[in-house]
Amino acid sequence: MGATLKDVARRAGVSLATVSRVVNHVGGVSPAIVERVERALAELDYRPNEIARGLRAGSTHMVAAIVSDVTNPFFMEVIRGLEDGLRSQGYTVLIASTDEDLTKEEEYCRVLHRRQMDGIVLASSGQTYAGLSHLVGKTPVVLVDRLVEGAPYDAVLDDNRQGVDLLVDYLVARGHRHIGMVAGNQAFTSGQERLAAFREALGRHGLPAEPDWIPVGPFTVAFGREAARRLLALSRRPTAMVAANNRLALGLLTGLLEAGLQLPEEMTIVSYGDLSHADLFRVPITVVRQSGYAIGQEAAARILDRIRGDGRPPLIRRMQLELLDRMPPGPAGRVQP
Repeated sequence: MGATLKDVARRAGVSLATVSRVVNHVGGVSPAIVERVERALAELDYRPNEIARGLRAGSTHMVAAIVSDVTNPFFMEVIRGLEDGLRSQGYTVLIASTDEDLTKEEEYCRVLHRRQMDGIVLASSGQTYAGLSHLVGKTPVVLVDRLVEGAPYDAVLDDNRQGVDLLVDYLVARGHRHIGMVAGNQAFTSGQERLAAFREALGRHGLPAEPDWIPVGPFTVAFGREAARRLLALSRRPTAMVAANNRLALGLLTGLLEAGLQLPEEMTIVSYGDLSHADLFRVPITVVRQSGYAIGQEAAARILDRIRGDGRPPLIRRMQLELLDRMPPGPAGRVQP
C-alpha cells in the first residue's frame, strides 16, 4: 500500500494541514517547511490518487474510448483525433478494444462506468439502447462509426451511402457489370447501411445483386480470406468486388493472390477504407478514404459539450468520403465462363 498524507506529515514533522497546503500548492507555508515536506514526499514515493481527487472535485477529467479493433488504421485515426481534441482541454483518454465481442464491450462499459469516467466514446459491437443505458447510467456517451438504434446520443460516423455509391459508380464507369461485395457484420449499422447502399446502387444502374457474390460476415481479415475461398469455388465469378472495410479488403486480396488470380486483370478489388502498406502487394486498389481523424475530433467536441451540460437534442454528424483512384486505365476484368 502506498504512502498517505499522514505518513508524509509524520516524516516531515508537520501537521496534516500543512502537507495538504504544500501538495495542493495553496501557499502560506515557509520555504524551509516546503522543502521538508517535498523531501518527505520523495523519500516515501508519495503518489496522489488522481481519480479520488477528481471525484472530490466532481470530475475525473477522463474519457473512455471503446472501439472494436484498436489495430484497425481507421480506429487508430479516430483515437488520435479524439486524444488531440481532449488533451487540449485537460482530459485523458482510456482506450479499450472489444474485438467485436459484445460480452467484452458490456464488461468495459460496466467497469469504466464504475470508475467514474466523465464520458464514453463508443463504437458499439451491436449493443441495444436498453442494454447500454443500463450499463452506463447517466454517463455522457457519443457514438462513433456505428449507431445504436433508439439511443438518444450524439453520433459521428461516415456517410456510408455516399462511400458505397462512389465505389459502385467508379466500377460501372470502368465498364464492370458483374459486381459483388464482401459485406460486413449485419449486427452493426455500418454493415447494414453499406450493404443496403450497395444493393440500391446496383439497382440504380440496372444491375443484379447476385447472392453468391455477396458473402456476409465479420469485418475481419480472416473473413476476407474466407470470402475469397467462396468466390474461387464459383463457376461464374464477378469481375469486381467491393470490400465493406479495409480489413475485409486485405483478407480478400491476400486470398485471391495466394490462389494465383491475376489482379486486377481477372478481378478488380475496391475498398471502403484505405489499406496500410497496400503498395507491398503491387496491386492497385482504389479506395474511398474515411475521415477517421476528423471523426475523432468531432467526437471530442461533442463529448465535451455533453460533459459540460449541453442539453440540446442528439446530433448525428455524417462525414464525407474521398475517392482515391489508384487504377491504371484499362478494360474491366472478365467473367469466368
